[in-house]
Amino acid sequence: ATLELLNPNERIRDLLEGLGVAHLFATVKAEASDPEQLRQLETSEPANRVELARNCLEAHQLLMSINPENVGKFRDCTRFLAEDLKRLETQTPVPTDG
Repeated sequence: ATLELLNPNERIRDLLEGLGVAHLFATVKAEASDPEQLRQLETSEPANRVELARNCLEAHQLLMSINPENVGKFRDCTRFLAEDLKRLETQTPVPTDG
């Protein structure tokens, strides 16, 4: 499976190149879709702070594993996110089933 980016601008392409992940995407150039064919995506409940911190940490760790050049870029960030996640998890009660 390939992720397709529809008409990404130069800034987005440069960002993906800089992160070393551009090869994971296919760029598609196409005319704008007919608004009649578009539909709004269903959204879930907003993430809580613990989920958000966990997702941010996982995303940065993944970027570092995909491209070793990202380790220097995100080392401090991931350390901060891990500390923040640990702090948030000790403050926030974990929901239980039942």
